[in-house]
Amino acid sequence: ASWDRYRARLLATFPGEAEALGRVVDVLREVGADVGRFQRREFPLHELAEQAPRFVEWGLRPVTDLFAAHGLSQRASAVLLGEQGDYAVRPSRAPTALAAGLTDHYMRGAFYPVGGGQAMAARLVEAIRAYGGEVRTRAPVERVRLEGGRVAGVGLARTGAEIDAPVVVSNADLKRTVTELVGAAHFAPETVERVRAFRMTLPLFAVYAGLDIDLVAQGFPNTNYWIWDTDDIEGIYARLEQGEIPDEHVTYLTVTSTRDPDSAHVAPAGHTNLQVMTVVPQDYATWNVERGPHAGGRYHRDPEYRRRKRALTERLLARAESVIPGLREHAVWTEAATPVTQERFTHSTGGTSYGIEFATDQMGPLRVGPTTEVKGLFLCGASTPSGHGIANVMWSGVRAASEVLEH
Repeated sequence: ASWDRYRARLLATFPGEAEALGRVVDVLREVGADVGRFQRREFPLHELAEQAPRFVEWGLRPVTDLFAAHGLSQRASAVLLGEQGDYAVRPSRAPTALAAGLTDHYMRGAFYPVGGGQAMAARLVEAIRAYGGEVRTRAPVERVRLEGGRVAGVGLARTGAEIDAPVVVSNADLKRTVTELVGAAHFAPETVERVRAFRMTLPLFAVYAGLDIDLVAQGFPNTNYWIWDTDDIEGIYARLEQGEIPDEHVTYLTVTSTRDPDSAHVAPAGHTNLQVMTVVPQDYATWNVERGPHAGGRYHRDPEYRRRKRALTERLLARAESVIPGLREHAVWTEAATPVTQERFTHSTGGTSYGIEFATDQMGPLRVGPTTEVKGLFLCGASTPSGHGIANVMWSGVRAASEVLEH
């Protein structure tokens, strides 16, 4: 971690582009800092041009414009975008602010919660209960009830029970919230049209594996790996958006055991817990599925669905062996999740993990939320102006609470 080390290593790797690359990194560093300052409300919006001139100049433009303006090679550009699977946006649509903000996050030292993501959920549940609230699981909401043009509560799907509430905050899929849970008739036609037109971020395919070796004891580093088979990132996204899984693709490897080595829940003693992921198309046809699970489609036992899952699982594990030699020999348990799996459990449109695409034409105020035109209805989550990612989604909750409390 640290921008200074990152800059020095980049310049050493690309000595022939040192001057141009140094200027680009300086811009990314400054824009990344501006993003953080703006999120923390260190200055009001009307002072943006004065307080953050670099952000105004580059932040909302595609990051490829920044690279082109300084004449960076495709290879150097690809290295700068190495972690961009964290937002899965085609580079020519990715705002410089998004690329800079992510890099700034890593340069400050990315963090992992002791006990895993469940620790965050558990602490939130503690707080809700401490203030007299109730947390219900396995209680899907079928509709948001309205009376006299404002929120009156929710109706549950399985039991038909109704819960009265003057405020509803939806963290559900944005498109389903507007068109199904509330209903398009309760929004202005232009709002409905805008929500329907939003592009969803490309989804992920994730492999979860357990190894019968202890990588922590072997001194395996606590780091993430992005393995690109090509420096033509734009070309990869072009093929993904056409419904194709490219032969040359990105592989992301992260080892939970090294991030949380003292947790007794991550893996049995002497074993390792890791995940391998890639970006995949949105099309159901990729998985031999006609209808998604949200619409009642069945897929899990389909032999062709299973064959395609196994084939991609094998490809990813083989690619990960460039980092962990012999990985497949030690894999005693594997499971994989497709975008269809993601839709089944979260009802996300297109099976995405990231909500609507955080692109230059649908970012920030171009999105919907946290307030809406329906009185008492508020939004939080990955598709709101705060964007996706753990920290940003938590921040969206803070913003929604601020609007509800008018504080």
